[in-house]
Amino acid sequence: MYVAGILSVRGYVSYTYRSLIKLWENVMFAVLKSGGKQYRVTEGQELVVDRIGGEVGDSVELPVGFSVDDGGFDLGERTARVEILEHLRGDKIHVYKYKPKKDYRKKTGHRQELTRVRVLEVSDGS
Repeated sequence: MYVAGILSVRGYVSYTYRSLIKLWENVMFAVLKSGGKQYRVTEGQELVVDRIGGEVGDSVELPVGFSVDDGGFDLGERTARVEILEHLRGDKIHVYKYKPKKDYRKKTGHRQELTRVRVLEVSDGS
């Protein structure tokens, strides 16, 4: 990988335009949309997202915001096929509400429903 930079006064490296183009060579990824969030993924990657409907072992199609490959950016309609590996729950979050001088106290908790998935392939929307 070709990296050329100039060490500036503040101590960080300032990359030239040519070196940034070289850094993006051979990089292939897609930005996956799920649960109102976006995830940068590559094929074969595993990640944990908000709960997706389906059974363990099912394949589900999720929308892709854009993808990057050797040809550059692709903003077209694309989908990613993911396999559901397991359903799980996140850590418990404790919520404590109170109002001073009013004898009001309320303690509740929440555990987020999550799904672990593996990205099988990114394909065009057709």
